[in-house]
Amino acid sequence: MFRPLLAAFLALCLSPTARAASVADVQAPLDQFIELQNIGGQSVRLAIHDEGQTSIRVVIGYARPVVFEKAKGIDPGTDETMIYSNEKSRVYYVASPSGKIGYCLLRVRSD
Repeated sequence: MFRPLLAAFLALCLSPTARAASVADVQAPLDQFIELQNIGGQSVRLAIHDEGQTSIRVVIGYARPVVFEKAKGIDPGTDETMIYSNEKSRVYYVASPSGKIGYCLLRVRSD
């Protein structure tokens, strides 16, 4: 009775699609705090200020602002600057335009 259920469960857990990393893009307003839910099992509160072509200033939680140099590249993924990392998730600032004035694009990758 339990053998078919166990086989189905193991097939689902061990399949390549079940282990594939998930990617989600979020349009975040600049200079305002937002809360990203379920980043490695936790909520993350952050605010981003675009300093121009070379850097961004990020406030995570209630900590002091941290300045990051923007990654610049032509290929997809090379224009991402990691701004937060947790056990199984990472948040990246994407240097390409977000499509909305006053907003930036964040990419959340989870393992």
